[in-house]
Amino acid sequence: MCDIPAEERPRKQLYQVGEQALSTTELLAVVIGSGHGNDNVLQLAHLLLAESDGLSGLARTTIHEIREVKGIGVVKAAQIKASLELGRRAIKAPFFERPIIRSPAEAANLLMPEMSNLEQEHTKVILLDTRNHVLSIPTIYIGSLNSRCYV
Repeated sequence: MCDIPAEERPRKQLYQVGEQALSTTELLAVVIGSGHGNDNVLQLAHLLLAESDGLSGLARTTIHEIREVKGIGVVKAAQIKASLELGRRAIKAPFFERPIIRSPAEAANLLMPEMSNLEQEHTKVILLDTRNHVLSIPTIYIGSLNSRCYV
């Protein structure tokens, strides 16, 4: 990773622009992490995806097959498989595990623990499906300490 400028490294980009802006290779590079000496973690992630026929192929690959890629050891293979499994479980999470919002009070109760100690104004939107299950809660605005937002 030394040959990649700091601002272009995947983990730095993730913090600056968010995970949605990163490519699959860059996200996998974040999971793999550094610690490969002079090896380029992006090249390693690219090789792993190429040898697995992409992300869906990687998800079907066994932990032992992942370890066959030069540069991937026991710990990194386990981290990759665990990350893929978490993603699979998140997609398959049943609706009953997702909160249901039926009133403004329920929305406030959902957000209060997270937002009560913020130093800046945050505007969030609770996205619901047709049965009022929470799909996501993106932040759409973060104000500064000195500015006022008039709606």
